Amino acid sequence: MGDPIARAVIWEMTHYGGIVLAAIANAYDPEVITLGGSIAIAHPYLVEPMHKEMLHHLNVVPPTVQITPLGKMAVEYGAIALAQQACST
Repeated sequence: MGDPIARAVIWEMTHYGGIVLAAIANAYDPEVITLGGSIAIAHPYLVEPMHKEMLHHLNVVPPTVQITPLGKMAVEYGAIALAQQACST
């Protein structure tokens, strides 16, 4: 049933991704964490397993985890924000 190497890679990504999300949540206590990038946008079904893993490692109220509403434009918006910041200093 499926490629065992691919299943192992997906398990590790969702397991360690959930731990990273918990570290971010524990450090900053956000209400929402958004995920972007080509992997998250192309495979949104990975968000739920990461969210479930995150719940095992939290010391704060669980944040919502979702794909960024900026979609594929997240990088461009980030570049614009950095450019604006550089121009204002």
